[in-house]
Amino acid sequence: MGIPEIDLEPNGQLQFLYLKRSAEEGFVTAQHNLGLAYHTAKHVKRNDLRALGWLRESVRNGNPTSYLLAGDLLSHHHHHEEGDESQGIDFTKSNV
Repeated sequence: MGIPEIDLEPNGQLQFLYLKRSAEEGFVTAQHNLGLAYHTAKHVKRNDLRALGWLRESVRNGNPTSYLLAGDLLSHHHHHEEGDESQGIDFTKSNV
């Protein structure tokens, strides 16, 4: 299961700002899509910790798809980590 792409064209930066504002105001779909935007670097610098944070918030608000995507993201992150397996991001903790 891969992480799907989201399209924020034609005015991506403005749409990103609206998406972020909607997510901050509690709209679950916006939270999910903001997590994807941070992960796929759509009009924002890639930041997987922020991606996980927004996916996690979306899960808290009842979006099971965000849970699956966060797990997929964590799985990919975990497999790319070198060394100790405990170095991966723990989605169950409050650090994101």
